[in-house]
Amino acid sequence: MLSADTVRTEDGGRPTPGASRPSRFLGMGFRSVNFVAAALVTILIVLPMLALLVQSFWPNIFSFDPNLKFSLQGFVSVFKQPYSFQSVVDSFGLALVTAVVATILGGLVAFAIEWVQIPGQSLFNSFTWLVLLAPSFLIADGWQFLIGPGGVLETHGLGKILLSPVGVWFVLALKLFPFATLAISGPLRGIGQDLVYAARLGGASAFRAWRRVVLPLLIPAAAAGALIVFAEVLSDYGVASTLAQSANFPLMTYSIYSAMETFPVDFSQAAALSVILVFLVAIAQWMERQAVGRRGYSTRTGGSRTMGKQQSSRSAFWITGLSVLFAAAFILPASGIVIMSFEPNLAGIHHGAHWTLAHYRAALHVTYAISTLFRSLGYALLAATAGLIAGVLVSISWWLQGGWFVQVLKAL
Repeated sequence: MLSADTVRTEDGGRPTPGASRPSRFLGMGFRSVNFVAAALVTILIVLPMLALLVQSFWPNIFSFDPNLKFSLQGFVSVFKQPYSFQSVVDSFGLALVTAVVATILGGLVAFAIEWVQIPGQSLFNSFTWLVLLAPSFLIADGWQFLIGPGGVLETHGLGKILLSPVGVWFVLALKLFPFATLAISGPLRGIGQDLVYAARLGGASAFRAWRRVVLPLLIPAAAAGALIVFAEVLSDYGVASTLAQSANFPLMTYSIYSAMETFPVDFSQAAALSVILVFLVAIAQWMERQAVGRRGYSTRTGGSRTMGKQQSSRSAFWITGLSVLFAAAFILPASGIVIMSFEPNLAGIHHGAHWTLAHYRAALHVTYAISTLFRSLGYALLAATAGLIAGVLVSISWWLQGGWFVQVLKAL
């Protein structure tokens, strides 16, 4: 065990000239962590981003007959081809609208869970995580199976709305509002009740205290949640390849896939679209930093007690609202998928009259179905383990290292 007299290190974990041998070994370990963290960030983030950037301006650099001819053909084709250009416009507009709506929904859910005393809060909190972890394409398919053409509750009017840009926005807003909820919940939970009580003693109504005291403190967290939703919409492929395609609403991620699936493969256009996507996310991050300024996300003041959950005369309103929201975000689409799995075919719906287990038996007897299941589980376990190790190493390096390295990590 090392004593305070034997372990003398400078900031960042590096031993001072008079440090003992254990301290020097400790400093070497810190430097090794920094090196590994820098290598991971370089391999996982910097090199792929650099490859995209290079490919977009030098389209033949990775071809079988490579050359360094500079060209903007990838960007020109993006803006000349109607489909790819429309996908850029649609993705940006969809991300902007969804970020606003999902942040409002997420903020209301955070308020109901963290500030209002209502029954079943732990259940609603669990549903928040279920919606967050559910794949977006399953929610989109669930709603299509439920009210789309040939669906369980097929209605022409609702099906037509679902297979439109409004339907795409509806599904993504339901899928992504938990990001805003999680971003806002922590700061909302940490707001000191003394601040609210002081405003009420000064004559402010409950609504005015909320609007003038609580909301300004939540701006950084709300901006962070909106940024996450904005980036998630831009990068989502599940809805883009299912519901959006059925609605003839092109999005950037599927446009990138289409460029990669053409023959010959249009690497330059795919890279140009990827660069534009990353650029839009970077603009959103810059705008968020400008809005937030130098204020941190911590809203708790020293010595202030956290706000306890408040009794509300409108608890029935909050319970009903949360129930409807989580039913639309998870229960109803999941029910649509389960019901359709028992139907004999997707063309004729019998509403339970001829339900069958044939699809499950077929899935169990198809060799590649079982192998893909175990392969997916294996990749998930491998990715989770590698991500955990990488996250721990980068976090330690973040904590130990200061200056430009941390700034680069934050930007990435």
